[in-house]
Amino acid sequence: MVYEFWARPIYRPYIYRNKINDFHLADTIGNSRGTIATVFVVIGLIGQGREQHLFLIKTITIAVALYEIMHPLLGKPMDLGDVLATLLTGGLCLLLYRVIHPES
Repeated sequence: MVYEFWARPIYRPYIYRNKINDFHLADTIGNSRGTIATVFVVIGLIGQGREQHLFLIKTITIAVALYEIMHPLLGKPMDLGDVLATLLTGGLCLLLYRVIHPES
């Protein structure tokens, strides 16, 4: 994953070391990219029409956000930034889909 090559070893330490406020991008970029990839791969593989695509985008976004919220049940800390990044990215995916595939 490209993120692994630049964000974790270079970008994140640089942001932390220099105390730069990047609005938590260094902490949430993996979640954001993962949401985008999941949404568009799933609708590409199983989506059958505009209504189903829109349903899948919303469902996947909610499912990933719920997964983040349930992290404490898995023994991991919940990061509210990741939840918000997932919801914002899902909304952007929905907007992007509607721009690319407007209603006829």
